[in-house]
Amino acid sequence: MNKCKKALSMLVGLVSITSMTACNSVKATKKDGSLLEYTTSDGTKVNYTTNDLLINYFEENSSSTSDVYNIVYEAMLKKYFDKEANKTTLTELERKAKDDVQKKKDEAQDNADSNKTKYKDEWEKILDSELSDYKEERRTEKVLYNKYLVSAMKTKLSDIFYDEFKDWNWKSKYTSDTEDYKLQEEFNIFSGNNGYLEKRLPYHVSHILVKVDAASNTIYNGEISSDDAEQIYNVVETLAHGGIKFGTVAEDNSDDSSKTSYGNLGIMDIATSFVNEFKLGIYIYDSLFNNNTQVKEAISNDPFNMNEDTTSYFEKLGVNFIPYQAVTDLYKYRGTTLKPDNTQVNEGNASYYPRNILFNKYFNNHNISFIVKESSDIKNAETLKSEGKTGNDGNTYYSDLDQNGKWTNGSAINDDSLKGFKEITFKNGTKKNVLCDEKGNPIIVVRAGTSDYQGIHFIVIERDGLEKEKDGVSLEQYYAADTPYLTDGSINTNFPLDSNGQPLNTYINNTISDYNTYKSRAESLKTVIKDFDSTYDERVYEWLLQTSDLGTSNIVVKYGDKEVNWTEKINKYVYQQIEKNASSYTISEDTWEEYIEYLENQEAQRATKLIPETCAVGFSSGDGYEIGGVCYYAK
Repeated sequence: MNKCKKALSMLVGLVSITSMTACNSVKATKKDGSLLEYTTSDGTKVNYTTNDLLINYFEENSSSTSDVYNIVYEAMLKKYFDKEANKTTLTELERKAKDDVQKKKDEAQDNADSNKTKYKDEWEKILDSELSDYKEERRTEKVLYNKYLVSAMKTKLSDIFYDEFKDWNWKSKYTSDTEDYKLQEEFNIFSGNNGYLEKRLPYHVSHILVKVDAASNTIYNGEISSDDAEQIYNVVETLAHGGIKFGTVAEDNSDDSSKTSYGNLGIMDIATSFVNEFKLGIYIYDSLFNNNTQVKEAISNDPFNMNEDTTSYFEKLGVNFIPYQAVTDLYKYRGTTLKPDNTQVNEGNASYYPRNILFNKYFNNHNISFIVKESSDIKNAETLKSEGKTGNDGNTYYSDLDQNGKWTNGSAINDDSLKGFKEITFKNGTKKNVLCDEKGNPIIVVRAGTSDYQGIHFIVIERDGLEKEKDGVSLEQYYAADTPYLTDGSINTNFPLDSNGQPLNTYINNTISDYNTYKSRAESLKTVIKDFDSTYDERVYEWLLQTSDLGTSNIVVKYGDKEVNWTEKINKYVYQQIEKNASSYTISEDTWEEYIEYLENQEAQRATKLIPETCAVGFSSGDGYEIGGVCYYAK
């Protein structure tokens, strides 16, 4: 134990505060007006001059303050459960602590029997392990019991706090000018000012993953199989004609475990570890291109920590559009590797296979994309012979064709059977007929991967974390952690209901299932909400201070004309811990910079090395592949 911690333990022992009567393990005496001799809670005896102590406790030392906070909090816990109204609960907690100690004793006896050793030796080993933070002479059964008791108290009070502040519908339960409403506003862990919805911004997302053979480092020259090309086509073609739910297409095509739940990935919030292309891609869409009024209002508060430079970069980069014809061409040419006369093109260089040219131009892009109901409108190679320029690798490329690898506009496709497209107006004013799911949600397309997979994600935002209300369902209702039905099949009146008393469509019942599945989802969501805040204990502490008689008196220690108010220091410490934890509620600048650097490298390579789509069109005829032609390549 360091000097500062010893000093603080002594100081707590010196002051008289009713809230700490249960904390009787610290003793202190004052000698000769200048030296202090005391025994800390772990049994350490210490002598210090007053000056030594002042140096320690007057410094702004957060670790020292945390020691005092922990002692005070433990004392408050004990006094809380010592109240008459909580006596029964205290008895249960004491019984649990005793049972836990007995289990350790039984473990020691079992070890002694198995190892042919003495029970005393095995018991001491367990005490050493369980009480490793204590001095050796303090590693006793009594101290172990106290440790288990305090732990049980913390867990129980945590549950009480959760039950008090878990309700999704508290705003309708309490009048806004009442004390109960104000407490819910401050402490409700679901939708209060510091609650899960406010701090973590949950998005409900689904996807279809099509894994591809292209390696992670092939930014402009990835190679996919004919099966990959066909699977991409199958996904898009099915969605394009409409009439089939996104989840059904996911069940049939997604190359991951989400297919068993119709592509449902559950909740993506600020803390979720998804690849940048997926997670940041959604945030970029919402921040810069989503024209939804509610989202635009929420974005004004910069919830994703996009500074001016980051915003400017992605505004300039824009989004990519993939013409529907490119998808049908990908399927059409999926198996084309030779000319009709069975001769190779460019000595069999697979980069020039039509499927790979189309994949690289349209799908091998780590920025967000949307599939639109348009033709590619690619020029024939013969008309471009005078427009060529030489790239860094000696090949001829056409900046007017690819515009840095980004296709922009084509002629509209007039096909009434393509019912899966819907006109979307983007925030920048661009209007496109975009591929959507059956609910009209635009499907975001991103290329991404990890060491475990490489693939194309087709993403749907089932519920936007910034959209306070959608289809008559509020964000609080959507993420209510309860089941729509009870075990007997009757409607759960605690679940969000419509005006006819029927369950609303929420995160829990977004996909129709049975009671056990609903219950499992609800329990998982409860855990996410309850565990999202690492300063949960500090929140409970603040609540106790405000709502009970357990608040400490002013803990003030004076020496001469010097004094320190430990109540203020503890409150400041708790506030700082909560504020520090707030940093986990945003995207770091480093994360944004990492993604931007990757995209900058991608754009630079695609600008000079991407093979023009006209080479895919002319592959079979050989147009442009003659020596010196726009598509000619020799090793």
